Amino acid sequence: MLLLRPLLSAPLLSASLAPLSSSSALSSTSTSTSTSNPPSFYASSPLTSLPPLAHVLMSSLLPSLAPGDCVVDATAGNGSDSHFLASEISRAFPDPTPKPTLLCLDVQAAAVDKTKRRLEPFPFADVQLRSHSPLLPPTPSLALAVYNLGYLPNHKPNPDEARVATQTASSLSSLKEALDALRPDGAVFVTSYPASNADEHAKVMGLADSVARLSSRSPVPVPGVGEGKAFRVFHHEPAGRESSPVLTTLTRIK
Repeated sequence: MLLLRPLLSAPLLSASLAPLSSSSALSSTSTSTSTSNPPSFYASSPLTSLPPLAHVLMSSLLPSLAPGDCVVDATAGNGSDSHFLASEISRAFPDPTPKPTLLCLDVQAAAVDKTKRRLEPFPFADVQLRSHSPLLPPTPSLALAVYNLGYLPNHKPNPDEARVATQTASSLSSLKEALDALRPDGAVFVTSYPASNADEHAKVMGLADSVARLSSRSPVPVPGVGEGKAFRVFHHEPAGRESSPVLTTLTRIK
């Protein structure tokens, strides 16, 4: 079960939603239903898994996308988010309609190769082998930036190859650049992993908390994010599982 808690400065708005599992009726329903569903349900439902929840939330931005916008998958990995974004953009902007720019980045050749193969049906997608810091979006209108921090899932490095993972400093630098470039009504999505990189996760949470305070009546400037902006910030995480990944969404409202 996912607990959605907003990062808002107003005391009345900062309380977390009550866990739905406190309802015995819902718990018994969930138990009986789970026995009739295949195991893949838990990985594919936005009610039980963060990646499909992120995709549902990303889809909510489609109505505000315009051909001049830029969408960035800053950590392409195996290409799951990139493929989802390309599919949604292609559906919302059928040929010959001009499309928003889709930029997909990764520092690992294996990740770039996988992503390129998955995006072959979408020639408008630009997949690049490079770091997300600096981000350098190709247009000034950044509508969405997606970060899934950590390392490449299911990748077995060679015996003499160290496992590559995102680094705290470059991740924070890239996130700040994305937040500074974000247009109104745009959003940054970042999934962080306290179990595998506690420092990076803590720094992301700290940045999110600072950015959330920009929406208060007495904003505190956040270095690197620019002034005169306001955001709404939400954390999405499973309740009762402290080491689980956290999906944070930062949406610019002005």
